[in-house]
Amino acid sequence: MSYERAFEVFKGYVKLQKEGLSIDKITTEDIKKRIDGMDKKVIHTLEVVSDGSNVLDELGFNDSVKEFSKIAFLDHDIGRFPQMRLTGSFGDNELKNYGLDVNDHGQLGKEILLGGVIKEQIPETRFLDEPI
Repeated sequence: MSYERAFEVFKGYVKLQKEGLSIDKITTEDIKKRIDGMDKKVIHTLEVVSDGSNVLDELGFNDSVKEFSKIAFLDHDIGRFPQMRLTGSFGDNELKNYGLDVNDHGQLGKEILLGGVIKEQIPETRFLDEPI
């Protein structure tokens, strides 16, 4: 299990969300706003990874727990990126307006992870053969 691999997949996923913004549907100004929102969410995510890792270090967890937890911290808000791409906000109540069968970004994140992102991040992990 490699956090570095998971982070590369995460960055690629965020990049795809940014590239999915279309000038045909929204203004250039709105695209910039949505990219800025995604960039701020990446900063938040990296702060969660750092803070969570510090707590795990202080509590004395072993390296395998720390590595797995860092990946979980990394993915905790992954549903926020398509949410911002689609809706232009982080308001969970707007997701239904876009034909998504989810109640919030957490459910959207679960679908994204189970849809293949988590297997790209940690392909060698057997417990992912069945949905959690």
